[in-house]
Amino acid sequence: MADTRSGGCLCGAVRFTVTGPVTGPTACHCRECQRQSGNYWAAVSAPSDRVEITGPVAWISVSALARRGFCPHCGGFLFWQPADGSSVDMGLGNLDDPAGLALVDHLWCDEATLPVPDDGTPHYRRGRPKPAG
Repeated sequence: MADTRSGGCLCGAVRFTVTGPVTGPTACHCRECQRQSGNYWAAVSAPSDRVEITGPVAWISVSALARRGFCPHCGGFLFWQPADGSSVDMGLGNLDDPAGLALVDHLWCDEATLPVPDDGTPHYRRGRPKPAG
């Protein structure tokens, strides 16, 4: 996997760089992602301290769980960040080069608007289960 990945919005006003490996991508089928993106949203994730964002990002919180970041110029949905700020999820389609990445799972399948493909990855009815312990 690449040591550095970069990406940005449609108009180029917002750019980001991730240093080190990313996790995912994951497909989220929750209603919030559907309303933000138009259907499910696929994203990779990295710890916040390894993500550098440049440009004007507008943030919106629609729940206590997280905030979502988008470009105020073109409206591109770029980021999802948990309320504790520990990580940043970046839209798979916003990466300049998503080569070498393959979907790892589907979340919130109970809320999917289209059938979730049987692609051999785990499917979770709601969010990913918490690790035991």
